[in-house]
Amino acid sequence: GKFYSCTDPTKVTAEECQGYYLKHVENSLQDTVLAKREWMNSDFNFDNVLYGMLALFTVSTFEGWPKCYIPKNPYQYRVWYIVTSCYFEYLMFFLIMLNTLCLGMQGYFGDPWNVFDFIIVIGSVVDVILSEVDASENATVSITFFRLFRVMRLVKLLNRSEGIRNLLAFDQSVFCLQALPHVALLIVMLFFIYAVIGMQILNLFVAVIMDNFDYLTRDWSLLGPHHLDEFKKIWAEYDPEAT
Repeated sequence: GKFYSCTDPTKVTAEECQGYYLKHVENSLQDTVLAKREWMNSDFNFDNVLYGMLALFTVSTFEGWPKCYIPKNPYQYRVWYIVTSCYFEYLMFFLIMLNTLCLGMQGYFGDPWNVFDFIIVIGSVVDVILSEVDASENATVSITFFRLFRVMRLVKLLNRSEGIRNLLAFDQSVFCLQALPHVALLIVMLFFIYAVIGMQILNLFVAVIMDNFDYLTRDWSLLGPHHLDEFKKIWAEYDPEAT
C-alpha cells in the first residue's frame, strides 16, 4: 500500500486527494480539462509476492516500460539527448569491452609462460602477413626462424605435467622400454585383424559385383556388344580426352 498516489501531483495524501483539479492534456484542442482527483495504486507495486515479482521483472527487463521522459530544461535536454542516443550506447559497450579486456590482460600477462606464448603468436602473425605481401627475403627468414620458439612450448608442458615428467625419468623410461615389445605386438595384431576384416569386406563386394556381371552377361539381350559401342559413344561425349 505504499505506492498509492493522487492523480493530482500536487496532493500527496488521501485526505487531500478530494474534489477536482485542472488536468493537462496533450494532443488536444484544450490544454487543460477539469478532472476528478482519485487516490489510485500504481500498476507495479509490492502489495503481495506476485505483484512484487512482476514489478522486479518489469524493472530488470524494461518490459512494458512507459514512454520515456523528455526534460523541458534545455541543459537537461542536451544531456538527455546524448545519453539516450545509440552512439552513447555503443560507446558504453566499447568501454565495457575495453574494461573486460584490460582486466583479462592483467591476469594473462601475469604469467611469464603466457607472455612467451603471446610473443610466439605475434611473431607467427607477422610472418603470415609478410608472406602475403611478399616482403623481402631477409625479413621473411628472420620471422620464420622465430617459429622455432614454438618448440619451447614442450618445456611448458613438461614443467606443468607431473605425469609426463615421471614418464621421462630414467627409471621410468627403462620400465617403458621393457613393455615396448608387448605394445608393438598388440598394435601389429590390431592391424592384422583390421586387415583381415577389410579383405573379407572387399571380397564380399567383389563377389556381389561379379555375380551381377555374370547375370547381365549370361543373356546377351541384357548386355551385349552393342552396349559397348553405346558406352564408348557416351564416354566420348563427356570425356573426349579420355582423362
